[in-house]
Amino acid sequence: MSTPLIIEDRRIDATSGLATDTNSVLEIDESSRPVIVRRCEIIAGNREWGLKLSRVFDATFEACAFSGGSDRAYDQVRGGSVTFRRSTFSNDGQRPIVTSRFNLGKFCDIGIKAGTRDVTFEDCVMNDLLLGDYSIYDQVARPRTRRITLRHCTNPNGGPIIVRGRHADSVIAEVSNVSQLVWPSLVTRVYWSYNRHWGDRRIPANGFALSAEELV
Repeated sequence: MSTPLIIEDRRIDATSGLATDTNSVLEIDESSRPVIVRRCEIIAGNREWGLKLSRVFDATFEACAFSGGSDRAYDQVRGGSVTFRRSTFSNDGQRPIVTSRFNLGKFCDIGIKAGTRDVTFEDCVMNDLLLGDYSIYDQVARPRTRRITLRHCTNPNGGPIIVRGRHADSVIAEVSNVSQLVWPSLVTRVYWSYNRHWGDRRIPANGFALSAEELV
């Protein structure tokens, strides 16, 4: 059974005790629903991620600042119906800045994968997104990452927001300047085949099963 989670007016970093491991500083999973986070600073420092969402549905983040992370400031696997309003995502000198949609690295401001659906950013600031890159959940067939919307969003470094897609649909850009490249299906199949045979083959703690809500 899920329980509501509300976090307001907090500075969250590696000392806050809101993650179960040392990979992130704020970790939220399916045990919390709905999720409301308002006016918070999420400071990843040199941890891999700042915010980590796993199979989270019905979450809203308002007026939050996500910074740092050696891999990404916000990472999500599975889940959906997540909204960010008036929030910023910044590098803070912890990882390379993506300047091209052809970049093959895994680092990014925002990483969304493993069939996550319906994530909306409204009046937000970010440099780039990486959608549908490989995760341990992709050892079995999963839907594409889909219905990711940027609405009135900007890049703090000037120019377009860079979007790189793997097993994903193109972003929906509304009054947002976007430069995006989604891999053709054939390229993604080769990428998936390689990772399934030679990549990370750990079994997730909560298994591979797809819920009906993930398939919508």
